Formats: sequence, structure tokens, C-alpha cells
Amino acid sequence: MLSLIADLLEREIGLSLECIGEDALRSAVTRHMRDRGIFDQARYIDALSSREFAEELIELVVVPETWFFRDRKSFDFLGSYVGREWLGACRADNLRILSMPCSTGEEPYTIVMALLDAGFPLERIQVDALDVSPKLLEIAKEGVYGPSSFRGKNLAFKQRHFQPAGEYFSILDSVRSRVRFLKDNVVGQDAGSTLGQYDIIFCRNLVIYLAQWARRKLMGLIDRLLTPEGLLFIGHTETMAFEGGGFKKNAGSGLFVCKRPQDKEESRIQVQSHGVGKPLRVKSAVQAPRVRPSTKNPGPLEESGRSGASGETYYQCALQLADQGKLIEASRACLEALGEAPMHLGANFLMGLIFMEMRQEDEAAKYFEKVIYLNPDHDQALDYVATIEANRSNSMRADRLRQWARRIREK
Repeated sequence: MLSLIADLLEREIGLSLECIGEDALRSAVTRHMRDRGIFDQARYIDALSSREFAEELIELVVVPETWFFRDRKSFDFLGSYVGREWLGACRADNLRILSMPCSTGEEPYTIVMALLDAGFPLERIQVDALDVSPKLLEIAKEGVYGPSSFRGKNLAFKQRHFQPAGEYFSILDSVRSRVRFLKDNVVGQDAGSTLGQYDIIFCRNLVIYLAQWARRKLMGLIDRLLTPEGLLFIGHTETMAFEGGGFKKNAGSGLFVCKRPQDKEESRIQVQSHGVGKPLRVKSAVQAPRVRPSTKNPGPLEESGRSGASGETYYQCALQLADQGKLIEASRACLEALGEAPMHLGANFLMGLIFMEMRQEDEAAKYFEKVIYLNPDHDQALDYVATIEANRSNSMRADRLRQWARRIREK
């Protein structure tokens, strides 16, 4: 049953089961079945043929963790860049920015607040925000937020841009008026068909969860929607996923910001990592993160006596940490996951991604090779090893691996 549901999610929104984790999907399905009072698997599968019913499950799977001014330095850079490139050049047009996926609205509202705090004129800000979930979009449009949306020590923006609403805070209408929320499946057939081009696109922490075909679809969408001089903000672990997309690091930013190269011969995305600390040392002792395996009662889909449950818990923790840019902590959680379940495909792949971000290709190759051993049809791991072999001047093996990956995608 779970494989049928995974196929549905990949077909509808491009999510890869290997990336989100089997236990995470099982938990979402179990909760959905309980909420709906359905305990018969065949009946549940039949119910998923309803678009509304399927969207309920999608919402349980795709809800990410988000808050205002997440990765604050990106928004500080946004404000200084716009002041320098737009206000400094006396441009007369409006600044168009796209946020996707926008979830419950914290990111697009943060964009507006950051620009206002940088002195950019309110009337010249135009932010479009896309998400596949109608429920999340309704929350975003309402613009009322609780404590979990306000994190960190620097919360002065709350006084400037919010008003109290009981125990919560409501975004000011001035900020709300500059954001247009739209339902759109960014890997769907008609993705972005009604949109124009944007000067800046935020697409953070999405690519890593997508199947290969969905990644290509998203890259094509970004390429079409971003102006030739535009900026692209991406997630901390997504550098290599964008490789080959025709971008390069924005010189001097020190952030995960990409820009099309002036030299058209340059064709690789290069992003300068920020704040990742000292190089990882795999053999060094690491302290386990403070997470514990779930002790909740098993649901309709959970099997008793499953091995590697705690490994999956550490893996989910690692995904969250990597999503927040805490690569050292994410690597520790991955190592704990692999200690519990050495053959965990997702944890091995994530370790490879982390080492690629740390520019430690030899270590990354070890994990990607293990992924290929566990799943010879893992085309993403094949692509990464091919890139590493090309960098080692081993062009023959690199070509063989690329051909292998290509045949898998053409199946």
C-alpha cells in the first residue's frame, strides 16, 4: 500500500520517497486514516482517487518547519543588494520577487519586511508566493502567527510589522498588501503558466526532496521565470542539485545566492557556503543529538518488530538539521542513523550531500558509492559520482556513470 501512495505523491507533486523517508510517509498516512476514521487499506486507496482527499494527505506530508527571518543573513543581503542595485541605479520599475514554496507565509512576508527595513518603497514591492496546499495558503493569507514563527533573539521586527491579536500576532495590512498568494504545483504540467519574470526568486529547501524528473521540471521553471540578471536564493544543501543549471555564486555574498554568469561559457552553479564551521572528520567521535525514537503506539500501517526505527528517527532529525543549514549537526545525526541502520539509503545519500557541500569529494564519494551498491538504479547518486570522477580526471568512468544514469531515467 505504501508504495502505491508514494507513487501517487511523486506523480502529483514530485516528492521522492527516498528523500522524505518511508517512516515519515507512513506516519502521515496513519494520521490521515485516523483523522478520517478509515482503517481499511483498500478503502483508503479508493478514497485517494478524490482530489480533495488526496490534497489532505499531501498537506500532512509537505508541511515544513518555517519561521520569520529564517537564515537572517540572506535577508540582510537582500536588503543591501536591492539598495545597491535598485535604489542606487534609480530604477523606476517595481521589484518583482517570487517565493516558492511559501508554506504558511513566513518567507514572503519576511521578504517584504526586510525590504521595508532597508528603506525600499512599499509601493514598489511585488511578491508572489506559491504553494501546492490550499490549507497552508489560507493560513498565509490570514497572516496570524504564534510563538513558533518568532525565533531567535532579534525580534524587533515584530514591533514594527505586527499588531497583537489575542495570544497571537497579526501582520500589518501594509505588509500583507504587497504579497499575492497563489496555488500552483511547481512541477505540474501548467506550472507558472500565468506568471511573468522575476528579479529575485527564493526557492529554498525544496529541490532536495524531489525526484529527478521533478528537479528537472523545477529547474526549467526557474530558468524561465528568473530575469537574466536575477538572483536565486537556495537552501544550504542544494548546491550540487543545481549544478549545471547555468548559475554561479554571487561574488562576495558568502551566502547561498546564485546568479547567471556574465560569461556564457560558465555553466555550473557554484554557491559559496556560509557558516558551516570546521571541516567534518568522519572518524572523530561525535555526540548524539538529543532525539529519541518514537514510543507512540503503532498505527494502522506500522508493523511490529520493525528494525532500524531509531535509525529512521535520527535520519529525520538529520534532514531537519540540514534543512536549517546546520551541516555539522546533520552529519552527526546521520552517523547515528547509520550506526543504528548501516544500510539506510537516505542517510547514506544525505551524508554524501553534506560532504559535497563541505567540498570534501573523496568522503562524499564513499557514501554515494554505497548508495549505488544498495540501489544500482539511484540515478542521483550516479550523477554525483560521475561529477567527482570527472573532477578526478577519470573521464572514462564518469562517462560510463552518466550513461548508466541516463538509461535509468529513460526507462
